[in-house]
Amino acid sequence: MSKRFDAAVADLPRLHTQLVESPLRPVAHSVSDLNFAGIYVLYESGKPVYVGISKNLTKRLRNHLERSSNKAAFAFPRAKDALKIAKASYTARGSRKDLMRDLDFLDAFDRARGEIRNMSVRALREDDSFKLFLLEAYVTSEFGLSLGGFEPH
Repeated sequence: MSKRFDAAVADLPRLHTQLVESPLRPVAHSVSDLNFAGIYVLYESGKPVYVGISKNLTKRLRNHLERSSNKAAFAFPRAKDALKIAKASYTARGSRKDLMRDLDFLDAFDRARGEIRNMSVRALREDDSFKLFLLEAYVTSEFGLSLGGFEPH
């Protein structure tokens, strides 16, 4: 393996510890002071439910609260799960655009956005994008969560 990869992997447990020891704060009140690249974990009722990375955590967390299926990356699948909608549709029927016109789906999507607004978040700055990608997979695995957007299509 490469020295860069080995060094990054060796650093993952330390970064994970820093992340879980970082302040837990409400999503709705803390998005403005996270103007940096890094990793974040959303918590619901004290349990981690989502791990994400971004070049700008403030912008990313705000996106989770928007009424856009393309920006609210966590609310969209939560709404689909709530309505027991199967995996992605690659046809017009059942597409993101189609679902966003469905009133029942919009209600579920808005509920999911509200749930996220009421969650808490921990965040950690990390400027090395290579390390950040590895850290996202590591933290997701440590919490026993799904890799969500990384599932093959």
